[in-house]
Amino acid sequence: MNMQKSSQWLIFSSLLILILIPFHVSADRDKSHAPACPDSLIVQTLGNPVGFAIPGTSGFSQPADISVVVTTRGGEPVSDLGPPFIGNGSSVISLPPEWAFQGNFTRPNGACSLSPTQFFNIANGRYIIRVISDPCPWVAGDYHYVVQINRSQVQGSALGVLPIRSTF
Repeated sequence: MNMQKSSQWLIFSSLLILILIPFHVSADRDKSHAPACPDSLIVQTLGNPVGFAIPGTSGFSQPADISVVVTTRGGEPVSDLGPPFIGNGSSVISLPPEWAFQGNFTRPNGACSLSPTQFFNIANGRYIIRVISDPCPWVAGDYHYVVQINRSQVQGSALGVLPIRSTF
C-alpha cells in the first residue's frame, strides 16, 4: 500500500470513527437492568475492508482496518492505550499490553483468522488495528472479532464484524 492511499485511509477512518464517539451516555431510566460496572470502559468497533481486502487477494499489501473508539462510562475519550503507531505492515505485530485481539471468533468457511500488522493511536480515544487474513486469501463473508481492553481496574470489550464483499 502506498503512503498516499494509507494517508487517505487514515483521514477517512478518523472521520468515520468520529461518528461513533457517543455524545453522552444515558443511564437506564427504569432501572430494570443490572447496574453496569462503574470501572468499565465503553469499547466500540467497526471493521472496514478499505478497498484492498478483496476475496481472493492475500498478503501484507491487502489489509483491512478495524476502527476502535474507547471512552469512559461518562463519555470521556481514553487516549493513552498505546504509542502513536506500531508496525510497518510487513509482519504480524503484538498489540500494546492493555489490548487483546481475537481474530478467529467466527469467520467464513475456508478463511484464516485475522492477524494485526499495524496499530495506530489517532488520539481522542480513536485507534486503528490494521489486519490481514493470515496466511490464506480473503474469503467473502463476515469475519467476527473481539477487541478487549484491560488496564488495572478498568476494562471493556466489543464484538465487531469485518465484512468482506466480492463487489462494493
